[in-house]
Amino acid sequence: MTERKITVMCPFNTTCGVGIFGWNLGENLEKINGNKVSYVGINEGPIKPHEKLKFSHNIYKPQSWNKLEKYLVNSDTNFLITNHEFSFDPRFLPSGEFVDCEGSHLSGLTQKLSNKKDLVHFVYLHTVPGKDKVKPFEIKELRKLAKYSDGLIVTTDGALKTLSSAPYNIPKEKIERIYHGIRINEEDGEETRRKWDAENIF
Repeated sequence: MTERKITVMCPFNTTCGVGIFGWNLGENLEKINGNKVSYVGINEGPIKPHEKLKFSHNIYKPQSWNKLEKYLVNSDTNFLITNHEFSFDPRFLPSGEFVDCEGSHLSGLTQKLSNKKDLVHFVYLHTVPGKDKVKPFEIKELRKLAKYSDGLIVTTDGALKTLSSAPYNIPKEKIERIYHGIRINEEDGEETRRKWDAENIF
């Protein structure tokens, strides 16, 4: 069996839900024969020491994004999973000063990696703004991620429905749904959102 070298990029600490989700996913992928998993740690908070943490990425330093790009371009990974959260992608002034969380580093990186031969790249989305609350910038970023990756991963039917309809209009074939396993009751999801006036909130 051909060895699959998988890299998971996520916050690598015990205080972030996205981080816990990311490295639990990696641990489960490694249980499949032929998979070898390593991690790129986003150091939002204390880094959890781990022998499989191959690169530590500081999202608040522009030069770290450049180093991350070089690392991934030159690595021998053939399957990449990046975890996307808008707060993980800051925007900077030319001086390097932080502006806000409307950066486009990850979508730019995804575009460059799309030229890497034999790399499969999925982007795990942790926030999908509802159609009545989404900003033009957010639409642009998620569309770009969909275009240049092999697919987007979401955890709910609602997120899939939102992304595949206006204003996102991302093709359904570019969206994969993996349930997170949490169910608070047996009610229909859409009925629950209507009941709590949360139809466009995720």
